[in-house]
Amino acid sequence: LPCIENGSGAADETASSITCSISVCDLSCGEQIYFGVARSSNTATNYEFDITITELYDDLDDDYRLINLNAGQSNSFTPEDTNEPIYIQLSYGNLNQAQFTVTTITPTGDASTVLDIETFSVGSCFDESDSNIECNNVDTTESCILRTDPCTAGHLADDPNSTTLLRITRESGTGVFGFTIDSEIISISPIDSSATRLSSSNPSYSATKEIEEGQWQFYDFFVDENDGYSTIEVTVNNVGCNDGDIEVYMSWGDDSGNYVDSAKPGVWPTSLCNNLDSNTPSVTSYNMDTCEFNAGSYR
Repeated sequence: LPCIENGSGAADETASSITCSISVCDLSCGEQIYFGVARSSNTATNYEFDITITELYDDLDDDYRLINLNAGQSNSFTPEDTNEPIYIQLSYGNLNQAQFTVTTITPTGDASTVLDIETFSVGSCFDESDSNIECNNVDTTESCILRTDPCTAGHLADDPNSTTLLRITRESGTGVFGFTIDSEIISISPIDSSATRLSSSNPSYSATKEIEEGQWQFYDFFVDENDGYSTIEVTVNNVGCNDGDIEVYMSWGDDSGNYVDSAKPGVWPTSLCNNLDSNTPSVTSYNMDTCEFNAGSYR
């Protein structure tokens, strides 16, 4: 493996020592490392040397502030006056299927404080500049809200070691500052589940709803077996928004007319997991021939 002391990959040699560092990103689990020592000149004089090997894999805990947090927990960072980054490792191993998280980060302390919040993918080596900017210039009157996708969160629940690494840095400000972080687990519960179970005696569902900014609402239309239906149709219309758009996602079919089966257990349509999406205020409508699909849940 190359030494990382200079661009050529060679070791760093001084008058009294030779230093060779290896990045853990170049190593695999269980890999052995071998060091070779040789004398550059062919002489008969005996020589001695000392070798010191230091593992700095856990250096993050020593050189940076690292807060470990499980989904559903809250914590407060002790105020201080520093521009050094604070890292938060947020673990999702305690999630269940049909759950997702909403994490809120709020600056505290001096009113001049402005924070930046970034995320990294844990489990792979990364450059410190290679991050996803989640929130910029968050002051003490604001909060940064991070939501895991309700569909992909189901995959997080399948992996007990799934984590996200957050980096919080003071962009500007003076004096002591801190922040609170609150992670909430949201369990998906379909709205009007009894009324949306369709049958020959209950063939349709209609309702007027309100939805807040950043909120998810889920509906599960369950079609019984052998009920004589020929089509299923869902329409979202008469949309009124003060600001922004409403996004509608459906679990069945797409614009090309390709149909899919009924929804899998614990899987809900979202921006990252859907077969049809449309931004309102235009009317959103989709229907399909029931000869193309099975009875069950359509979300």
